[in-house]
Amino acid sequence: MQEIEFSSSHDQECETKEKNMNVIVNNNSQFIKEESSVLEMAGQLEIESKGIAIAINQTVISKSDWSTIQLKENDNITIIKATQGG
Repeated sequence: MQEIEFSSSHDQECETKEKNMNVIVNNNSQFIKEESSVLEMAGQLEIESKGIAIAINQTVISKSDWSTIQLKENDNITIIKATQGG
C-alpha cells in the first residue's frame, strides 16, 4: 500500500461561488466544497476510487459509506492505494 501523492493544483480554493472548507489529505491542505461526502471529495480531487482505502481521522471508511459520510473542516484524510508486487 502507498499513499496517493497530490500536486499543488488543488491547494487553491475551488473556483466556484459555493463555500469551501479546508481538509488535510495525505498531509496536504486541500480545499473542497462544504458539506462534501467522501465520494464527492474523491471526485473533486480527481481521485480514481478503484483500489483505494480512505480513512478519516484515523478511522477507515467502508466504501459502501462513502456517499453518506460528510466531511468536516480540518478533517485529516488518508488515502492509500493498493499496489501490486512485493
